[in-house]
Amino acid sequence: MQPLVSAHLESYVLAMRKQALAALFAALVLHSLSSAEAHVGAAPGSIGVFVAPDGGDAIGLESTFGLLLSDGGPEYYWLCHEAIIEIGTTITPRYAMNSQGVILGTTGALASSRDSHETLYRTTDNCNWLTTSGLTDQVTTDVAFSPSDPNRAIVSTATLDLGIVNGLYFSEDSGATWQASNTTSDERLFRNVHFGDDGTAWATASWFNPLGAWLYRSDDAGVTWQEVEVSYEVNGSRQVLLEVLAATGSGPQVWLRADAPVTDVLLHSSDGGVTFTEVLDLDTELAGAARTDDGSTWLVDGVGRLHNAAPGGDFLVADPSPSSSGIDADSRGLFVSTVDLEEEYALLLSSDGLSYEGLFNLADVSPPPKCDEGSHSRVRCDPYWVMVMASLATGDDDDSAGDDDDSADDDDDDDDDQGGDDDDWAGGDSDAGCCAGAGSDGAPLISMAFLLTLGLGGSRRRRLHPSA
Repeated sequence: MQPLVSAHLESYVLAMRKQALAALFAALVLHSLSSAEAHVGAAPGSIGVFVAPDGGDAIGLESTFGLLLSDGGPEYYWLCHEAIIEIGTTITPRYAMNSQGVILGTTGALASSRDSHETLYRTTDNCNWLTTSGLTDQVTTDVAFSPSDPNRAIVSTATLDLGIVNGLYFSEDSGATWQASNTTSDERLFRNVHFGDDGTAWATASWFNPLGAWLYRSDDAGVTWQEVEVSYEVNGSRQVLLEVLAATGSGPQVWLRADAPVTDVLLHSSDGGVTFTEVLDLDTELAGAARTDDGSTWLVDGVGRLHNAAPGGDFLVADPSPSSSGIDADSRGLFVSTVDLEEEYALLLSSDGLSYEGLFNLADVSPPPKCDEGSHSRVRCDPYWVMVMASLATGDDDDSAGDDDDSADDDDDDDDDQGGDDDDWAGGDSDAGCCAGAGSDGAPLISMAFLLTLGLGGSRRRRLHPSA
């Protein structure tokens, strides 16, 4: 009987370990997912902006109902999230692009992805989103392109399945194929990746037993990494929710967001991550950061305020400060996505940090690009364009006028906004998120999540949406 008892005990321990990891995963790495319902028919809003770090004119405006893409001109074409997520889920993908027109999108959850074995997708024509090679059954939590080489990209992974080793991966062909770096572990949840403007790569990771947090630095664009453990406490409680927000040469310097209880704290290092000092403590979250060509560092917080620090200076609330949801920057200046109900434009541009030019309003979004029949955009986006127009026209979530049967295959006309049932996918997604399917009984998982939350010092995600 002893071997049978031991087998049952081992099985129980493994099951509890997986549930614990699932709960921790929800706290640690879901920074890539917005709390907004991100799908066609969702209440329209802009939640972030990004540009190619290696140059080019393209601008990506992240919204609740899809990615809005411009080639630098006045038109912003609608690319639906449903091209890479499972139709019916309400997660927000995270995107990155290079100057060659390649866009990478990560869903952050296998069960909520179009292909349940892949979380990272790639497009070169904005019509077809193909899976990549080398990350099958891995959960990618973040993705970034190099500012100096459009072919170089890095991703972080945090997969819960036992036997899956997490790590930091790099690509030399703009994200088509991926290779593991020298940094992999079955006792790390890799949280985010970031390229500094000098080309140095950075990453963070966390673990739960014992609590730990690590910062990684790579001087060869993600092939090899050096690990530094970061010990930071708030009120005697160790904080392990760390995220690289910005980095640059001359030191090199790096800014970390520490998601502490009640507040977010900005940590700064001028010696490459060896030592850190607190430079900003907010009573809300830090939702994103960007660096402009004059050496200034910009932040956007959870209530929409912009903060600015000149080189060597302190962070001050910018004046004027539009109500903001995300920021990014390039040689043209500072791009600001706005909290749309409070601003005339969904996207602003400032060349000097003092005045802002309105670039785009959500109501002016253009339809999906013209794609070949059978493409992901044609099949999964085009049928729902009518719903997007209706939602933008009303400025609200159109959950009564529209026929959404969760299938794009047989819905290719313009009549699905008359009658029918649009459930708006608001009833919940049994397959969405990290923890779905972790056990047949949700109660133990909820209890474990609660205990882990207490163990993490009460830390919780309050993010509007991080800067891509």
